[in-house]
Amino acid sequence: MSGRPSADAGDIEVGSLYDAHLTLLALRGELDVATAGALTEVLDRAAGTMPGRSLLLDLAAVSFLDLRGCRPFGLAQTALAARGDRVVLAGARPAVLRVLHLLEWQERLPHLADVGVAYAALAVGAAEDLLARIGRDPL
Repeated sequence: MSGRPSADAGDIEVGSLYDAHLTLLALRGELDVATAGALTEVLDRAAGTMPGRSLLLDLAAVSFLDLRGCRPFGLAQTALAARGDRVVLAGARPAVLRVLHLLEWQERLPHLADVGVAYAALAVGAAEDLLARIGRDPL
């Protein structure tokens, strides 16, 4: 996995890692009306990096999330789903999870408690997709 230094997007910080099948963004700060525009730009850039990559968002250091802060997640999921990729959330704190559950986004934006588990699940999914494309049964 290759890494890029953290970028400041408004009042949020974003660290990123890329590999062959996914982009991992580690978000830090408050995701609300004040940071939604900057977050949308960050997710748009990440979603446009390469087709065939899912987007894993590490929310462990997100201290606050409101409805406006969620909107960029939904926009990214719509864009990636159109090309067969997905957005997966991981590591969210209980207060952040509460907002996602109130919006009933569990199926649209799955959340896994651990970033490592989420990464492994996406890696297995990418391997199964590749095998299916070349005509072999998934593992």
